[in-house]
Amino acid sequence: MVWEASPRKRFGYTFYVAESTEPFNALVGGFRRSLWAWLLAAALVLLGVQGFIWRWGLAPLRRVALEVAEIEAGRRDELSSAYPKELRLLTESLNTFLRNRSAHLDRYRNALSDLAHSLKTPLAVIRGAVEKRERGEGFQETLEEQIERIDKAVDYQLQRAAASGRTLFAVPVAVAPLVHKLQQSFAKVYAGKALRFNFSMDSRTVFHGDESDLLEVLGNLLDNACKWAQREVALRVTVNGERPGLLLEVEDDGPGIPENLYKLISQRGMRGDQNVAGHGIGLAVVREIVEQVYGGTLEFGRTERGGALVRVRL
Repeated sequence: MVWEASPRKRFGYTFYVAESTEPFNALVGGFRRSLWAWLLAAALVLLGVQGFIWRWGLAPLRRVALEVAEIEAGRRDELSSAYPKELRLLTESLNTFLRNRSAHLDRYRNALSDLAHSLKTPLAVIRGAVEKRERGEGFQETLEEQIERIDKAVDYQLQRAAASGRTLFAVPVAVAPLVHKLQQSFAKVYAGKALRFNFSMDSRTVFHGDESDLLEVLGNLLDNACKWAQREVALRVTVNGERPGLLLEVEDDGPGIPENLYKLISQRGMRGDQNVAGHGIGLAVVREIVEQVYGGTLEFGRTERGGALVRVRL
């Protein structure tokens, strides 16, 4: 600093101001500590929020893993449906796979029991022919016919186990010759009862479907009718007037079916009378073929004489 005392005199002065820096350094240190504390707190909060978002966002995947583990343990059949739309395609695809696998296993189990049931009648015919010591052309013809029937039954059940559904554009099957073969077979199986068979149908009637399906339906219905009949078994085959298809009506003069058993006897393993030999499979096979494959109906009733009446619409 220059101090001018007169126009010709000037004096120079130097001023020194000293102050302690401790308060300033303390203030800066406090600011830095506060800044780091807030940054650390903000980082912890952000990490916590991010962890919560991850946990919340991945919760459906954890639920999928838990439900899959429950399915493997046998405590659940399929995945639940309450999933976000992003995972819905995955869970629905897994459920479809599980349903197909379950249906595939059920078809194989049912095919085994159905096969055993289908082989019962031809084996009974063969046993009867052997017990009568039949020899010659009649015995040979019976044996070949029943062996062919067994072979067709095996092929049919294997086909049903591998894939379920009706055959499109199937060649029409003549009903009368098939019924005639069944009549001959059951006449031999139930020869001891000397049953009368009263079959009514047009010789030109055809079935637009699989021959083995019709054989299973008619064979099981006629087998039950012969089992319970006293003297007569009747079959009427007509063209369904309500919609395209066939109407099959099987009657017998036995004791009939109690009305409270109508829904029970068409379930697998269920029989109307436990004292009568059987496996409880025949009517279940009929119901599956009629309703699931051909979209038809299976109904039970009584004849005018009190016997059983089974009506099938294909």
